[in-house]
Amino acid sequence: MSKKQEEEMSQAPNYTSEDWSAWCDRMPPGPERLHVKGTIVFPSSGYSAELVRADPQGINPDDLLLNLIISQPQEEGTTAEEKQEVSYSEEGCFKTVTILPNGIHLDVKPVS
Repeated sequence: MSKKQEEEMSQAPNYTSEDWSAWCDRMPPGPERLHVKGTIVFPSSGYSAELVRADPQGINPDDLLLNLIISQPQEEGTTAEEKQEVSYSEEGCFKTVTILPNGIHLDVKPVS
């Protein structure tokens, strides 16, 4: 994680997350592809979120670590709650996915 990403995470608003899912698409013609998605609920508008592959990965080769990166608004937003969907995809599959820094643990469901 870069220094800038660490700073942004330390300044992140109080947010919640919901509706997390992870699945491995094994449908022909292939190759296998992992998909992860969830919803971030911010207390106000203007924030953005993204999932990025953690570097380095952990010691468990079956568990993909993803960082949830929250970016501050460039300008003042409204005070209305805002939901934003985040997603991540990569070729290949894992048995589990862990979202950091929250420690959300997802079992990967096979789809074939």
